[in-house]
Amino acid sequence: MKWNGSSWEIIGSAGFSKGYVYDTSLYVYNGTPYVAFLDGGDSNKAEVMKYDGTKWVTVGGAAVSSGSAFYESLFIYNGTPYVAYNDDSNGNKVTVMKYPGD
Repeated sequence: MKWNGSSWEIIGSAGFSKGYVYDTSLYVYNGTPYVAFLDGGDSNKAEVMKYDGTKWVTVGGAAVSSGSAFYESLFIYNGTPYVAYNDDSNGNKVTVMKYPGD
């Protein structure tokens, strides 16, 4: 949602994840909102999506993590999204990934 000066408005569709969501992290880069989250509808994998002006799309076309992930943190530097998360498939240790773009 975003504040339009008098009330909140939904960006794209409400409820666009595949399932229940935990650990959301939001970042806006050059006016484009990005969100990282754990998606219960995709085996608790870390997802990163961005709003393309009409709908939410997955960054990179697939889940970021190979297995369950928790406590996602999203940051974008010079147009490159980075996400850090607690990686269940690596002994619950931290993993950091970046998406270099298309």
